[in-house]
Amino acid sequence: MAQFLSVLPLAGGNVSPTLLIARELESRGHRVRILGHAALVPEVEGAGLAGRLEAFERARPWNPRVADPGVRSMLAWLPLASDRGIGRDLEAAVAREQPDALILDCMVPGALDAARRSGIPSAMLFHTLLGYWEEQWSARSPMGLWLRATGTLPFTRDRMPQTLVLATDPELDPLGARRIPRDRIVQVGPVIPPAAEPAATDGDRHALVSFSTIAYPGQLGVISQVIRALAELGVRAVVTTGPAIDPAELPSAPGIEVRPFGDHSELLRSARLLIGHGGHGTTMRALAAGVPVLVVPMTSHADHHLIAAAIDRAGLGGQVEKDAAPADLRAAILRLLGNPDTAERARRAGERLRASSGPRRAADVLERLPETPSR
Repeated sequence: MAQFLSVLPLAGGNVSPTLLIARELESRGHRVRILGHAALVPEVEGAGLAGRLEAFERARPWNPRVADPGVRSMLAWLPLASDRGIGRDLEAAVAREQPDALILDCMVPGALDAARRSGIPSAMLFHTLLGYWEEQWSARSPMGLWLRATGTLPFTRDRMPQTLVLATDPELDPLGARRIPRDRIVQVGPVIPPAAEPAATDGDRHALVSFSTIAYPGQLGVISQVIRALAELGVRAVVTTGPAIDPAELPSAPGIEVRPFGDHSELLRSARLLIGHGGHGTTMRALAAGVPVLVVPMTSHADHHLIAAAIDRAGLGGQVEKDAAPADLRAAILRLLGNPDTAERARRAGERLRASSGPRRAADVLERLPETPSR
């Protein structure tokens, strides 16, 4: 049995992959402690890992679920990414816990120096397309400039761990010659919950509308437009709002059911289309269920446009800008609902993704960490 210590900020779509991997490791008899924001308690407990969270003490206060994110939220993320307080918390936790291996979230490269100084074998988890991180850490981006100015840029002084776990699908995220060392990357596939087989009958299938748990600027208006478009087309739909949007603020329409939350695994079994913002986790869950995806990117500061472009290239759906005219939105929905080639490609992608398990493959890699010599 090995003892793992995972550094996990509360930053949206990064949380679920880490918790799925932690649960898989614990199912094999290992012990996982999670060092992260105190607000993670409900998600950690919901993953069956009650008592595993150790809250940050020196990290900056942070909440990604602000009422109006966008540039303001992105600027607040800069000091989170470089926060050496997380590194100090990591050093203290290492002294207390004496872990055999460390799992570091790619969203907080400020913790890399502390991990390297510990001498403990470490891995960094990347939970969306690798190109996004190379853009974020480049000299052309605010994040890259900030990390360079604060001395926390991962590319410098070989800060990156020897093992980089990339939780993406090789067919959507092919690895080219980029700055992140390719010889350290192990691409394990999407780390998502197991997808159920699609419902056996076509029946009265619905569209699933699911945007971010973070209330991006304009998100309420976009979801409202999507509801009106689906109602005008006579398409039955289920809309899940999460904590970002109050369902009462959305328009009501015949055939459109709005819920605060819903079991996406079950809803996707009988879905014919997912309409969402391009979050990696939700998009990959839809594809694993064999469901085409229409992406409405909500911000250029996240991975939404890159996900949309990957979906387009693979012929697994389409994209429409958030300020598109209602007629363009309706046309995009009709194009996907009426395209048997897209449906067939999504069906085949679902079969392929269901045959693999990102959490298991990631755990296989991480189990080998304690025997990996540290730098």
